[in-house]
Amino acid sequence: PNPFAGYAIRGNPDLRPEHSWQWSVGGVWSLLPGLVADAEAYRNDLVNLIELTQTGTDAGTGLLLYSPRNVARARTQGVELALRWSRPGWDAGAEYSRLDARDRDTGLPLDRRASHSARLRAGGTLWGSLRTEATLSLTGRAPAQNVDGTAGAQSAFLSSNLQFEYRVPAGLVLSVGGDNLFDATPAGWTGVFGRRVYAAVRASWHP
Repeated sequence: PNPFAGYAIRGNPDLRPEHSWQWSVGGVWSLLPGLVADAEAYRNDLVNLIELTQTGTDAGTGLLLYSPRNVARARTQGVELALRWSRPGWDAGAEYSRLDARDRDTGLPLDRRASHSARLRAGGTLWGSLRTEATLSLTGRAPAQNVDGTAGAQSAFLSSNLQFEYRVPAGLVLSVGGDNLFDATPAGWTGVFGRRVYAAVRASWHP
């Protein structure tokens, strides 16, 4: 059980091992000094794909119940594109992914696998040892089968994260930040969503 995220997982004694074949091809291009683009295409052919499926709700705890199951034949394929820029003290990037994930026996899309996703990220040194990083991530709409077997959906999710990090002597790093700053609560997703603010201290020692 994972009460914080609102779900529990129950095992499946009939589960069979998963096997897959994968191929991919990609390339990297240096467009300008500090500017790099890369692209990759891939395909996975899977037998007995293992995936989690929602099976109901626990009457005692109210947690959503999930159990792993096999998909006899499945395929995932897609392309990933990225553009990265860097200069002393600063860097940024943009990424896009297109995914086609299907059950090869039924032709239906696999659960909770978004066809489109994208990410923007930028970070750099503001002053001295103070560094910041901002990320904007978009996960597109995806199919999500309901407990009764009917077709459902997992809505798109736009998440924005911001972090500040300060390095001090003696190997200490202080950081503060926030995830999901706009407090998005996408429908159909598993788990607890909301704005999260944190502070942390990280220490490292090299004898």
